[in-house]
Amino acid sequence: MRVGLIDLKDPRDLVVDKTIAGGMGTATRYGKGLFTNALTRAKARLIRLLPYNVAYVAALLEAQGHEVVYRSDGRIVDYDLAVVFTAIPSRDVDAAFVGRLRRRRVPSIVTGTIAGVAPGAYRGAAMIVKGEPEGFFRHPGWVERLGAWEDSPARVVAVQPVADLDALPFPDWSIFPRLESRYAVISLTRTVLPVVTSRGCPYSCGYYCPYPLGEGRAMRYRSPDSVVAEVRRLRERYGVTAVKFRDPIFTLDRHRTLALLDAMTARAPRFLWGCETHLSRLDETLLSRMARAGCRMIQTGIETTNLRALEVSRRKTASVDHQRRMLEVCRDLGIKVAIYFIVGLPEDTLETMRANLEYAATLPAAYLQVTACTPYPGTRFFEDVKDRLVTDNWRMFDQYTPVLRYDGFGSDDLVEVMSYGYRRFYLRQSWPRDFLAALKAGWQLDRR
Repeated sequence: MRVGLIDLKDPRDLVVDKTIAGGMGTATRYGKGLFTNALTRAKARLIRLLPYNVAYVAALLEAQGHEVVYRSDGRIVDYDLAVVFTAIPSRDVDAAFVGRLRRRRVPSIVTGTIAGVAPGAYRGAAMIVKGEPEGFFRHPGWVERLGAWEDSPARVVAVQPVADLDALPFPDWSIFPRLESRYAVISLTRTVLPVVTSRGCPYSCGYYCPYPLGEGRAMRYRSPDSVVAEVRRLRERYGVTAVKFRDPIFTLDRHRTLALLDAMTARAPRFLWGCETHLSRLDETLLSRMARAGCRMIQTGIETTNLRALEVSRRKTASVDHQRRMLEVCRDLGIKVAIYFIVGLPEDTLETMRANLEYAATLPAAYLQVTACTPYPGTRFFEDVKDRLVTDNWRMFDQYTPVLRYDGFGSDDLVEVMSYGYRRFYLRQSWPRDFLAALKAGWQLDRR
């Protein structure tokens, strides 16, 4: 069977990543004004990772003898089946494409977290996969499950998370016409590809966060041997020497993290990498080991200084002293840190949001990201605040566009607060010093 892997984007968006936010995806719009517009354009040029979910499905289908064709241009070519990878930013474009496929009598399977929890837009599909697509396509019997689809509504098929991640084949990056995958925060000059070493997230902020919708709450880990083998393969087959680990919390299990670092240091070729984790899951010893193993970037959510908002949204944060100490250690070790803050939580006021971003500007971090509170369908938080939504246009649920009604301020006020946060952080006198200190320390470590 000739299978088209369809990865579309809305042409109005500069920066789209359909794999983050638990597969809900996001389209970056940093705010209004010359400075924030410049930041958006810079991110479009400097950060764009190829989608690992597409590469995983390609490897599974090829192992079953199918021919795979990657398409991102919206053209319908000669294939027997289309697998459409959808997310919130591309939902309307994907749904229209599915409709075109049905009129051409080409069956389609739609996969993506938003399709699993809000499948109505994809009525023209033969099937909608709810859960990890690898869990559906890893069994050859999926072909027979298509059945007679032409005169039937789309069927939603719930799949269980893949229990043994080591059993999955390595992603096939050769399906992409060009290996243009970059993450300048890790390396300005090297190709950077995503690698997933674990899935799942047990934290209670699943009340708000969509990761458990896409991956479940139970943690599943790949073995260090499997991760090392994939990193070696990336270098040998593709010449890639930098990766972005896409685990939701890379250092959740300290013992497992140390074992993985030992294996990478001893048996993997030298490579640079970055990860996402929580500051409460870091300490000086662990960070030192991470830096020696090639870590050059960490993304971490501090979220807010509004303790009431943290409590209501069931989000976790580290103490202020621990936050600052870990960021200082990272800077001194040559690890650039991107800190994430949320504004517009239901308990926020203009004063708490500005105080939140004033605090962000005091931290020795290299990068800042400010997002608007976004209730994702399928979460309990969405159900609790849905009567406060100001739009039912899913494209607006991108983490940067206000979608809630507030009592003390409006959507324009929230956008201005976000823009202020970026100006306050990047235009402060200490930012160049902290950024260059991290660069210098990393360069010195690489020379050893």
